[in-house]
Amino acid sequence: MAASVPYYTFVAGVNTEASPLTYPDNTLSDADNVVLNRDGSIRSRLGMEYEDGYTRVGPILDATGGLPVTNIRASKMATGLGTWTSVGGNGSLEFTVVQMGNVLYFHDATRGAVSPQQKAFTVDLDDFRIISISYLDKVEFANGDGYLFVAGPQINPFYITYSSDTDTITTTQIDIRIRDFEGVDDGLDIDTRPGTISTNHLYNLRNQGWAKEFLCSTDPVNASSKDHAYLSEPTQLTFNTLGEYPSNADVMSMGYTAMANGTQAYWPHELTASNVGTTPAPKGRYVVDAFNIDRSSPSEVFGIPNELEVSRPSTIEFYAGRVWYSGLEVGNNNGKVFFSQLVESESRIPKCYQEADPTSDQVSDLVATDGGVISITDAGEIRKLKTVGRSILVFASNGVWEITGIDGSFNATGYSINKVGEQGTDAKDSIVAAESQVYYIGKDGLYRLIKEDFGTNFKLEDISSTTIQSLLNDISPFGKDFSLGVYDPEERRITWFFNDTTNNDGESYRFIYNRMLVFDILLNAFFPLTLDVVPNFPIVGGVIASNRFNFTGTNVNVEASADQVQIGGIDVFLESSDVVKDPLKYKFLSIWRDKWDGFYYYTFAEFKNTSVRDWQAFNGAGLTYPAFFETGYILAGDASLYKQIQYIFTFVKRTETGYEYNSKGELVYTDPSSLFLQVKWDWSNTPAANKWSQKRQVYRYKRFYQPQGVTDPLDYGKVLLVSKSKVRGRGRALQIRFENEPGNNFHIYGWHVFYTGSPKP
Repeated sequence: MAASVPYYTFVAGVNTEASPLTYPDNTLSDADNVVLNRDGSIRSRLGMEYEDGYTRVGPILDATGGLPVTNIRASKMATGLGTWTSVGGNGSLEFTVVQMGNVLYFHDATRGAVSPQQKAFTVDLDDFRIISISYLDKVEFANGDGYLFVAGPQINPFYITYSSDTDTITTTQIDIRIRDFEGVDDGLDIDTRPGTISTNHLYNLRNQGWAKEFLCSTDPVNASSKDHAYLSEPTQLTFNTLGEYPSNADVMSMGYTAMANGTQAYWPHELTASNVGTTPAPKGRYVVDAFNIDRSSPSEVFGIPNELEVSRPSTIEFYAGRVWYSGLEVGNNNGKVFFSQLVESESRIPKCYQEADPTSDQVSDLVATDGGVISITDAGEIRKLKTVGRSILVFASNGVWEITGIDGSFNATGYSINKVGEQGTDAKDSIVAAESQVYYIGKDGLYRLIKEDFGTNFKLEDISSTTIQSLLNDISPFGKDFSLGVYDPEERRITWFFNDTTNNDGESYRFIYNRMLVFDILLNAFFPLTLDVVPNFPIVGGVIASNRFNFTGTNVNVEASADQVQIGGIDVFLESSDVVKDPLKYKFLSIWRDKWDGFYYYTFAEFKNTSVRDWQAFNGAGLTYPAFFETGYILAGDASLYKQIQYIFTFVKRTETGYEYNSKGELVYTDPSSLFLQVKWDWSNTPAANKWSQKRQVYRYKRFYQPQGVTDPLDYGKVLLVSKSKVRGRGRALQIRFENEPGNNFHIYGWHVFYTGSPKP
């Protein structure tokens, strides 16, 4: 029996979960350093290289104006990148923010290469630290109304404003303020009117609206007229008159009475006429610092210990015109989400409370623009806040919640809280919003949140258990916990970055990345990439998407003439901007230690080297890397039938475009390709089975031309190189492996197998 089978597409990506007998069509069993294309082809990835026009920044300092960092500090310090959009309210201005330990650096990201556009200002996170050392923790950024908001677990949150007139920034600490709706424990039942008063109970009464001093009536019970009143303390007057103090259910305004002259005063006997039962009185007269609650100062009830938090919000977001804070690691607030008043001015940024006094008998209403605190009582440790469309999602260690407005627009007077799912996460930086969906690495897999059909709520989907679960399982827990997800909206791909080296112990090298898992949203397919970590070579310490257009200025000599405006008879030079689209979609924070001075420096890098080498500009040689892929098991419809390949035709894109001299002065091709083919029979996974064929070069020119120099044209006349190969071996199943020769590209469109089958036994 003879058969012919074409393989012209690989759009299903890598699948590590299929059985040896059930590999889906168009999938790969293994791959590394190759990119799936939408046309079904596969190519080797480009090499990691410094951006065009790069400059090195540094040395990296341990504080603003401090000393260069040491080796030990460099291995532990947090590193990362952030984006400040619409800087200062200018929609065309964007800064890339670099965190190197406890120092933030800023670069203008709107004109070509990013590294040379470093700004003169920096921010020292130690200016905002509370207890611990700030350089160990990665901070989080949020953009809103031209401000950049910054938060981290060991710093007080702050925001940055930018002045274009002076090209300077101003930092302002955010001391989050809330109303004290909780009060203190005074040991009393709600309706108990005690005969003695404790410090705690006196504070509770004042926090419920009982004034320190108020106009009080002195007339006896059943007096025909009440015209004697003076300023007094209502709580003490109540005891003096009734022999007991007000309870936590008593509202002072219920004791108001009208005097003969029309004046309103407090009269304790009116209090006995009201029966409030066990309904607590409104609380929250006092506004306090959310993380250093001082109750004595505003109430003048002294002796109440301050309540201190030893951490600060680790996650910050801008949603519905407000700043949102959460993610306290310890203390009483780790299940709370704070949201500011509508940011109509800077003064509202720290105000997470309603403006009106809720204990007032005049104006106490909550209004839509107020701030507040949302308690998610069954949430574990909150890891991340993420704005998606009209909702803000709350990711915790034990689940995901959605907060949204009841009518589609959030406001303080009406919102809903909906638990989306039980699958929590410890990998806060893995959370990525893409096309109204959210992807993240959970504790046991990779998940996607999507809107339900014809609904407004999110639902949770597992997208790894049937595709790349084994690949995820091979990454260490520290590698997953400190993973980073980045979305490229132009290519519509999400990439997760990991450190799966043994150096990552959860304390050192947490934010260094050497492995990547790419998910193509359109193809619904995964493929992995790897960067070798080699001593003394650069490492990647942060990533952002890079989809802006780069603008390059060009000087054009404009000659003066009778038809043109002349300025002093001097030629006029106009600056024009040519829009050059960046062909690569990520900017990488590249860090290295200089071998001469021993100091650390950084710059930006991209996937851009067509020589298939990483960091070639670093030392001239760079690091070559393997690029390969293997098919799933090919059964040709019958696992019991022996197959024998007659020929394999391969269709590979020609990449060479000309000639150049190498380091030895030899004339060689530019961007050369090389592709080896190998067949594995009968599910064999090592050469010990003697079921692997020899590697065969399938990237072959049929016509050769000996060039005379680099200016000689390379006109081969064909786009594809087609080769026919005979492969030895026999078996019930086969896999085909393609791999590059170190330092060479490949771009394959497919292959065609002609084989014969033996009868069934």
